[in-house]
Amino acid sequence: MSRALLFVLLVVAAILAAGSCYVVGEREQVIVTEFGRPVGAPVTEAGLHWKKPFVQDVRRLDKRVLYWRGEAREISTREKKFIFVDTMARWRIADPLLFLQSVGDARNAQTRLDNIIDGVVKDTVSSQGLIDVVRASGREMAQDVDTTQDEAPQKPELGRPELMKRITQEAAIRLAPLGIELLDVRITRVNFVEQVLADVYRRMISERQRIAEQFRSEGLGEKARILGELERDQKMTISEAERDASIQRGTADATAARTYAEAYQKDPAFYAFLKSLETLKTALAGGETTVVLATDGELLRLLESPGAAPK
Repeated sequence: MSRALLFVLLVVAAILAAGSCYVVGEREQVIVTEFGRPVGAPVTEAGLHWKKPFVQDVRRLDKRVLYWRGEAREISTREKKFIFVDTMARWRIADPLLFLQSVGDARNAQTRLDNIIDGVVKDTVSSQGLIDVVRASGREMAQDVDTTQDEAPQKPELGRPELMKRITQEAAIRLAPLGIELLDVRITRVNFVEQVLADVYRRMISERQRIAEQFRSEGLGEKARILGELERDQKMTISEAERDASIQRGTADATAARTYAEAYQKDPAFYAFLKSLETLKTALAGGETTVVLATDGELLRLLESPGAAPK
């Protein structure tokens, strides 16, 4: 056998070997097709696998969890409240053969997901109240996002977690015939449309102003109460002080009267002399007082002879 023939045989063998084997990665799964038709079961195990050369081909599909992100949709709630809802979902190819036959590839799958999930989200949200889309628990909803300002605060009937659970269940049923397993659907953002935002902001401002007025009113009432207590305590303190002062003055006056009486009893003449001096001092304290004295009076004699002894 010549070297040229041997080389040709080796090249042919290499081509046949390359065309009859393929490698499956950890993140993918393979469908073997023969003339465009699937053959055998899907290959999900990673490693080296074999196929018929030239007549069979491989279609590779992702085995990982994939993400779908929808566009913001304008949806009307049960109260005719228009909102924008952003959603995202996680999904994976559960049945590669069914997925290949019904969808084809991941790009077509995104389109089918857009149609199915968006439809379910719109139908579910439009049948529920706004509070079920906004709130996640049984907390009361304030009037700033309520339908009317006069209505009392509401509580959600379902809440966002239960709403997303229902959306996931309904969409999963519709996607199962396509070989797609829907893991979950999440509402990532909820916002009002421009026509409603101005009214919402106005109500929010009104609500905050009402709360501020309530706080101010309570503060003024507390201020009045504190000032009233202070005024009462002040009057009580002044009254007690005046009472104590009156008692002290009465005691002092009684002591002075008692002292005067004792002094008068010891020396009535000297006491009368001192009282005369006090009377004279009081009478002449102004500096412009005119005093008329009798010629035989004690005060005149005292003024004429300061050293003279009183009678």
